[in-house]
Amino acid sequence: MASLMEENFLDEYRFAEAYCQGKLNQKYWAPYRISIGLREHRIPKVTIDRIFNQIPQKRVEENALYLTNRWFNSKTKEQLKAAMQRRGYSFEMINRAYQTVEEERKSSL
Repeated sequence: MASLMEENFLDEYRFAEAYCQGKLNQKYWAPYRISIGLREHRIPKVTIDRIFNQIPQKRVEENALYLTNRWFNSKTKEQLKAAMQRRGYSFEMINRAYQTVEEERKSSL
């Protein structure tokens, strides 16, 4: 096990980075939910903080808008907010995304 870590075959940082990118780009999770998943894998807080410094806030906002757009017609406002909270988005970001999508939909009519 130690020799694998020495030769970089097992690396917590690389795992955390790949985990974060996968959840951010494929599952559209927010950083809070990703940090919970990394803590479940017993990744040190220092490593989690290093990974999160690399996540652009703009990408998180784009993901929130994408999910809100995707679910806008199929879910009630409460269901949409609950689904977004389960993915780790803050109340403020959820409300901002909802208002943005709502305004876009009204202006396109």
